Amino acid sequence: MKTFRYITRMITQTVFTVLLIYFFSADNNFKYHFTINWFMIWLVVSWFCQFYLMRFSKLLVGPDLSVQQLGAKNRLADYKYNHQRDKLGAVNADTTDDALNSSESDSDSLYFSIMIHLIYSLLGPLIFIIVFSFHWYRNTH
Repeated sequence: MKTFRYITRMITQTVFTVLLIYFFSADNNFKYHFTINWFMIWLVVSWFCQFYLMRFSKLLVGPDLSVQQLGAKNRLADYKYNHQRDKLGAVNADTTDDALNSSESDSDSLYFSIMIHLIYSLLGPLIFIIVFSFHWYRNTH
């Protein structure tokens, strides 16, 4: 499972990097012209950094961790904790289902995921330096 997630993340990062390279190399008619400049070199270095960064599951925000979903999950957990049980000991299913539906459907996780992938594609070397130095410091001390 971890290998599949790693490969999926690398394919996604590759797609984002290729789209960025195309976007910044295209002219005003969106015709691609091969150009080498410092930004293209930065994007290629950033893509190479993704091989190290995509190994860590906690670095990349997944599709179930948007702000709205976390709020709905916390609201559901709070409701279950504070709710008075009825005579049979069951939690009121209607309100619980509403909270579950809001945690699953009221999500903008696609936008957050796209933004996180773009940030990783654009700032890959900086994130790599921070993460690598943190892991190196933690392993040596």
